[in-house]
Formats: sequence, structure tokens, C-alpha cells
Amino acid sequence: MGIMNKEEVVKELKERFKDSDASNVEGVVAAQVDLRDEEGGTLYLEVKDKTLSIEPYEYYDRNVILNVSSSDLLEIVDKKLNPADAISKGILNAEGDLDKALEILNLYKPKIEDLSKPQIEEKSEVEIEEKPEGKIEATIEVKAESKPTPKTTSKTKATKGTNKTTTKTTARPASKTTSKSKTKAKTK
Repeated sequence: MGIMNKEEVVKELKERFKDSDASNVEGVVAAQVDLRDEEGGTLYLEVKDKTLSIEPYEYYDRNVILNVSSSDLLEIVDKKLNPADAISKGILNAEGDLDKALEILNLYKPKIEDLSKPQIEEKSEVEIEEKPEGKIEATIEVKAESKPTPKTTSKTKATKGTNKTTTKTTARPASKTTSKSKTKAKTK
């Protein structure tokens, strides 16, 4: 999604939270978000009278201040980045009552199909070398980076007597993988 200004972040958050139900939130709960992006900016999420408001301003009587980039904030909201992991990695800083921020952020329930889509960036390099006696040697290097999703599975199947190789990959939580394999085939 990339870097966004605070107005774009507010618009994205309002879209995500438009069907949220804040009827179970007691009292006033407010989280101020200071964006780390180049343009920066401050916005807030507030539940008051069982209604959620999201606005591009500072909030002085807040329960918590979150300091995070716009893209990481949206990944946290979308449940693609765990807030505890984000804090331990320095991606998210919180000052105040983090439970109050989570109470607001948990009002958004992403659609199940959004969570199940694998998000993988994959690059492959194939190097084929002909050897004496009609042998062919192929070296395949695959580099994959996945965004957090439930599971990753990678299977490669080579069909004997042909030069057909099939690879199936499904994503798992944030990982970078590099693998190399050599395949030898003999042609007739």
C-alpha cells in the first residue's frame, strides 16, 4: 500500500471501520496515532457514547498514543501484523494503556477471505547447463518473501522422463526464504 498521508489513512480507516459495532465499549476510549511516515501527521480513533469516530487531529484526553507508520498501522488493523510482535520489533511504540487501543482496533473484523489470500513475492532464477553424454543439469534458485498469513507450504514435483517441474507455494507468517535445488536429467 505504501506511504500515505494522514488524510488517506483516515479515509482507509473509516472505510474499514464503517460497519464496526462499538456498542460493547464502555465509557470513552481514545487512541491518538502519530504517523512515522515522511509526511507524518496525527489522527485519533475514539469511542464515545458507543460510537466510533476517526479524525485527523490530536486528541488531548487520550488513553494511549501509538507511534507507527501508516502501512504498519493498516496491517495491524487488518490483523496481518500482531501488535505484540510490532512492539517487540520496534515497529509500534505505545505510550499509555495499550489495551484501550486494542479495544478500538479489535472493532474491525476483516473478512475471512481477505486473511486467507496468500501474499507472496517470489523471484526464480533457472540456470541450465548441458553436460557430456546428453545430460542436462539445471539449478533453480527461488527467493520468496511472504506477508503474514496463516501457513506456508511449498511443494516441487518433477515428472520422470520429462523436463516438467511443478511448484506450489502457499504463504506463512512473515518470512524470507531462499532455496536452491539441482536437477539432473538425461535426454534421449
